[in-house]
Amino acid sequence: MTEFFDSSPTLKNFKRKSQEMKHPWDKLEIGKSFVVQKSDGKLETLRASASKWGKKLQRKFIVVDHGEEVGFEIGRIE
Repeated sequence: MTEFFDSSPTLKNFKRKSQEMKHPWDKLEIGKSFVVQKSDGKLETLRASASKWGKKLQRKFIVVDHGEEVGFEIGRIE
């Protein structure tokens, strides 16, 4: 059986980071896009963020890799 105990001071004082938006997901209108440079993000991370914020905001986003010169295009499709 699991025993419970009082949390440590470190745990009691733990502050969770707010879920700040690094990109303007909430301001993006249908048919509009923005670019994230390759040096500022990874494809997998951006796709995960697009999915998370899409669910949270009840919208649909897509991430397209345009190569090194352009970067990642993130667009709202719904």
